[in-house]
Amino acid sequence: MSISDKPQHSQSSPTKSMATGTLTGTVMILGSGKTYPLTANGFYRYDQRVHLSGDDPEGIEDTFQIEISFNTPEPASGTYKVGPSEEINCSYSLWPSEKWFHAIEGQLNLKNFASVRHLEGELIFTTVAFGDIPQYKVDIVFSITGN
Repeated sequence: MSISDKPQHSQSSPTKSMATGTLTGTVMILGSGKTYPLTANGFYRYDQRVHLSGDDPEGIEDTFQIEISFNTPEPASGTYKVGPSEEINCSYSLWPSEKWFHAIEGQLNLKNFASVRHLEGELIFTTVAFGDIPQYKVDIVFSITGN
């Protein structure tokens, strides 16, 4: 799969979300060292995924999206490794071009308050290096409540 292919496990986010949340952090282009602030205005949680989206911080595309995929609908609170063969998979994507940058390594410190459908966490991951395609480092703190 090339870095720009849409992963098989992903689907478009629902058009309406019952979830609310916050996201703060940065995305860095590793080749240039340029760092951009990230904030989100779209929060989606369904099945075993969380999608966080906002305006593209580089100003090239319309929006960015961070997808976090769990191996269970209600992951336990704890610290997880992130990557293709780990319990947690992540990606950073740009829209409308549908360029996907998949996590090669990282870590998620997660708190799950399942009884009130609330997740919060600190997530850091680096995307796969692939030819001329930018390699990113994503570093965020997020909170999401609801579906």
